[in-house]
Amino acid sequence: MSPTAPDIQAYRFGSFELNARTGELRKLGIRIKLQDQPRQILLLLLRQPGEVVTREQIQKQLWAENTFVDFDNAINSAVRKLRDALGDNAENPRFVETLARRGYRFIAPLSNGQERPLEVLPAPIATPRNRRAWRFAAASVLLLALTALMAKLITTGNVRQVGDIRVVPLTANLGLELHPSFSPDGTRVAYAWNGTDGKNFAIYVKLIGAGDPVRITRDLGRDFSPAWSPDGRWIAALRDLGPEAAVLLIPASGGQHRELARISKAEPGSEACAQGDWPHVCGTAFWGSRLAWSADGRYLFTSCRRTTNSPLAMIRISVETGEQQPITSPPQAIAGDFGPAISPDGRRLAFVRVKGAKIADLYVASLTHAPPIGGPPQQVTFDGADVESVAWTRNGRELIFSSDRRGRHELWRVASSGHAEPVRLPGMGEDATDLAVAPAGERLVYSRGVTYGSLWKMPIEGAKSGEPLRVTANTARDKYSHFSPDGKRIAFQSGRSGVDEIWICDSDGSNAVQLTRFGKGMSGSPRWSPDGKNIAFDSNITGNWDVWVIGAEGGGPRRLTTNPAGGAVPSWSRDGQWIYFGSNRSGGISVWKIRLDGTSETQVTSGGTSTGVESVDGKYLYYKKGTGDYAELWRMPVSGGEATKVLDSVAGRLYTVTQKGIYFAAGAPMPELHYLDFRTGSVRTLANLSLFAQADVSPDEHWAEFPQPGNSGANLMLVENLR
Repeated sequence: MSPTAPDIQAYRFGSFELNARTGELRKLGIRIKLQDQPRQILLLLLRQPGEVVTREQIQKQLWAENTFVDFDNAINSAVRKLRDALGDNAENPRFVETLARRGYRFIAPLSNGQERPLEVLPAPIATPRNRRAWRFAAASVLLLALTALMAKLITTGNVRQVGDIRVVPLTANLGLELHPSFSPDGTRVAYAWNGTDGKNFAIYVKLIGAGDPVRITRDLGRDFSPAWSPDGRWIAALRDLGPEAAVLLIPASGGQHRELARISKAEPGSEACAQGDWPHVCGTAFWGSRLAWSADGRYLFTSCRRTTNSPLAMIRISVETGEQQPITSPPQAIAGDFGPAISPDGRRLAFVRVKGAKIADLYVASLTHAPPIGGPPQQVTFDGADVESVAWTRNGRELIFSSDRRGRHELWRVASSGHAEPVRLPGMGEDATDLAVAPAGERLVYSRGVTYGSLWKMPIEGAKSGEPLRVTANTARDKYSHFSPDGKRIAFQSGRSGVDEIWICDSDGSNAVQLTRFGKGMSGSPRWSPDGKNIAFDSNITGNWDVWVIGAEGGGPRRLTTNPAGGAVPSWSRDGQWIYFGSNRSGGISVWKIRLDGTSETQVTSGGTSTGVESVDGKYLYYKKGTGDYAELWRMPVSGGEATKVLDSVAGRLYTVTQKGIYFAAGAPMPELHYLDFRTGSVRTLANLSLFAQADVSPDEHWAEFPQPGNSGANLMLVENLR
């Protein structure tokens, strides 16, 4: 059903619901006051999710044709009121994104917890006769749907779904993003990040949804393990001072911190580290959060060495006085206790007891007695498998923790009573470490190890190339980039939203904007039209590889090819009237072309050919011939005629045809960027292309852009609908 269908009953997003008929906006069932004009703008945005709603559209929606007002200021005022009602922020939006001088876009997912990206609730016909039957039928259908969903694990790119539990990336930055902590309302996450340069950890806050993180500590100190206070006013954090750590209190909105206390911690080489190479005790990564608030906000809990050679023990620190009191007394022969987590009712403390190299278990201590605790803590897990982080479920009945008990770190849950075996959380993936459960809502966030790659560019002048420069900085494996005709922007394929989609950015990597929002499958190989107004790309969201087109400034994507045997990798004719693509509908991949209006599909080459690109003058079509990673390059007249071989070997799917020559990848096992000079017929090598046989050359032929693999890092993943 179309999202603009007249029988939509309600739109749901986050904790909000807008009744499309009555105009009532509710948050968690509570009605939110919203004036008429902001409500109309919200409805207009919801009817076109992910698309740009221009200021002209808003003007026509709100005012009659002959109305004379200051439209710009009136629209700005109405949008501010809408953001106030949603608790949104223009600089770091969750729901309404501003596109300068163009309009606005609704960026939050509209979901009913199933696969559909938009919830469309048909208005029930609730007559007295059929009301009971309708409810029974609806309940039956819902039960069947949920049963089917729970039996199936859905994985698309970096988005995973098990039943109605959905896992999506929260961040996609280079470096290590660790120690997440939710705000009390569950809408923001504080975490430690060592930046794209990997030099120094600081504390950042990220709003759930679109927008960049905000840095709230700016000193040169190495800050880690943030913990949000129960009243939302403060973020506590630890600052590494060598053998000591300072406990800091920082205003949640940023500002001057206050040092509350100092604690002694284990150093590399100390006896506490002799048990093994424990990064959360001895190394520099500090896996697992090491700071937690009491439920009443009066105390902070952390680990501390009470004497020079003693193991780490749990202590609590008075927020008012800084006084420290012991909570646990671990045996002398172990590494110690770390990773405090306070139960929702504030009566119990869960922690990890590290007993040796890769040997640890979960314990729970009572906080109902004054320290020292009356009696030993209760053991919850008993197999000694490595544990790196722990958090309570909202009902306080279970603990969720990271463990490598199956060989790789995954998330598990276990009864806090210790009377049951741990159960793995499906769909979370591997290399899952630090985690936090939201105090409100049904969310969990965890840190997941990644190996990343980004876009780089290098200057190319004649037969020489310069030092590569980074263009994009994230962990989403950006690739298949293409310069706009004026060289000012780049279209590329990226999985930074969790699924490979089409993105654009400025040529220096700034102002990245997601164009497609399919939320499933894979979309890539973007190519700008000669006039720079449209981008052609391929996508398999229908189950086949098809050619699609989307406006370079946004809007809804349009599918061009519908044949069930698609091949894709599109390329524009020089006059912008045709799009070439690969298809195997006639047996074996061949080059086809189709008009921009989706008509006149025509086969251009025979089987075993692919990746057609026109010459600059539009007289010839170049194409690859052969299978495998390396193929010959041929050309033929666009109007038809005899084909001739141009190159013996071209690697990868991309090559750039210019007026004077062809840039292409070749060579094994390490691909290189080569240049064929039309005038002399000579081929010269320009630069190495790392592991990827992919490169695009700017229109002025001054830059070559290519993907480059990076080092390992860690990003934050968001789990929605956790129960």
